[in-house]
Parts: sequence; structure tokens; C-alpha cells
Amino acid sequence: MSSHEYCGCAPMAFHGQCGCGSGHDSSHMSKMYKHAFFEAMHQAKVEHIKKRIEATMGPTLDKTAEAIVDSFGKIWQSKMQDAEVMKDLESKLKRIISETHKD
Repeated sequence: MSSHEYCGCAPMAFHGQCGCGSGHDSSHMSKMYKHAFFEAMHQAKVEHIKKRIEATMGPTLDKTAEAIVDSFGKIWQSKMQDAEVMKDLESKLKRIISETHKD
């Protein structure tokens, strides 16, 4: 029995796409694990740095985030009010134009 028959990937192995890890595609598997290792290392470093940043700059980051959310929230509310004002203006203009054409 071949390793492909054992793992059930004989049809894929025929096309060179077996990924069962039984050694017949070790180059591809090796590249995948190498990539996964370095991606995990990168993520671990990012998480480690984030913890240090939070520990040393946490209160400042909190104040900054609060100021940003507050300010942009006010900007958003202002834009929404502006949109309502524009809708009201359009409604008034339509009414004036329709009244003008009735005469």
C-alpha cells in the first residue's frame, strides 16, 4: 500500500497537490510551517509590544481616545444636523416651486 492510498489523497497526489503531511510534499509543507512560524513570531512580538505600550502609556492613550471619540462624535452629529437642514431646505424649495407652478 502506498502512502497516498493510506492517507486517501491518491487523486490529489496524482496532480501534485497532496497535503496530507506524509512526506510526499515535504517542500510545500516545510514552506507553510516556516511561514506560519514567522507569522506567529510577528504576532507574538506585536502583542508583547502592545502590552508594554499599554502599561507605560495607558492613561495617555485613554485620554487621547476619549478626546478623539468626543470630537469626532460632535463632528458626526453636526454633519447629521446639516443633512437634516439640507433636507428641510429641499422640501421648502420644492413646495415653493410647486406653488409657483399652480398659479
